[in-house]
Amino acid sequence: MAVTTWQTRDTEQHADCVESCPVAGATNVMAVGTYHLTKHTDEGLDDTRSGTIQLHTLETKDDEIIMKDLAKYPMQSGIFDMKWSRERVHNKVLLGLATAVGTLEVMELKNESHELVPYAATEVCDTMFLSLDWNNRVVPTNDPLIAVSQSNSCLSVWQLTPSGLESTREWRAHDMFGENIEVWITAWHAASPNTLYSGGDDAVFKGWDMRMDQPTFIKRDIHSMGVCSIQSHPLDENLVAVGSYDEAITLWDARAMRQPLLRHETGGGVWRLKWHSTNKTWLLAACMHNGFQIIDINTSHSTQLVHYTKQESLAYGVDWWYGESPRPVVGSGSFYDHSFHVWSADSMAQ
Repeated sequence: MAVTTWQTRDTEQHADCVESCPVAGATNVMAVGTYHLTKHTDEGLDDTRSGTIQLHTLETKDDEIIMKDLAKYPMQSGIFDMKWSRERVHNKVLLGLATAVGTLEVMELKNESHELVPYAATEVCDTMFLSLDWNNRVVPTNDPLIAVSQSNSCLSVWQLTPSGLESTREWRAHDMFGENIEVWITAWHAASPNTLYSGGDDAVFKGWDMRMDQPTFIKRDIHSMGVCSIQSHPLDENLVAVGSYDEAITLWDARAMRQPLLRHETGGGVWRLKWHSTNKTWLLAACMHNGFQIIDINTSHSTQLVHYTKQESLAYGVDWWYGESPRPVVGSGSFYDHSFHVWSADSMAQ
């Protein structure tokens, strides 16, 4: 299927996350997060990680996608993951960040200026925060929970209140022969604010209920390498997509987690997965060494619709644009070539 590349940018640092704002009144905004590791050769100096948030606005004009570069915000640490709150919280548009120095940070997007300003943050700790997710994607709440996956085998859950971020729970969720490993991904079930999923470098996919201490299920033999992406379907509460370094996506029925409904081979490690917000069968995947893919997937079949390979490095960050367009528009970030592209699938109508 033909694609059109509308915009490209050099992000200067490694582009590892792309997040389109889903909040009414700000759906033209797309954020790109970057990461850079500086290695120090001097004895006694630790390596340092830095990052940026780069904000853009998109619009459809004369059947073309126009992009405006708003601002670049230098951060004190590299950004491993970003997620917008699906709804306004206390009437604010909020962006959560998971950082390399072990902080969860929340930024506020100002309504008129589209300026990002600090809103809340946790203290620096001795582990890296690798991913995050809000539990208000379908069920709005004034004091949402934010789950974080960490590089020390742990998951943590924080509540965002008017006074800041409060720790509610932290526990050891994954390990390998008793050793600490990366918990690459965590994600809430979209329609169940107490149900959490996690995936780690142990190749295990787990489910959790915030009212219980033990996992609700453990899946060890489905993926052969680390589980690094999970997303619950926003339109069908029964479906959950899981991606792995083993170059496969598995689709699950949340009511019966014995075996996956199907397995789809991507040809690259599946670093991020994003369901489309209105089309129930479109799934967007960042497939590391095999580009970005749009997959038509349901409980009985899966077909690759689009394969975008114009970025020359690891496909890491990706998202659908929430703005108005007759065709699906995608923002994608690739790592070593530090590039951000905006593109569309020409013959797909939405």
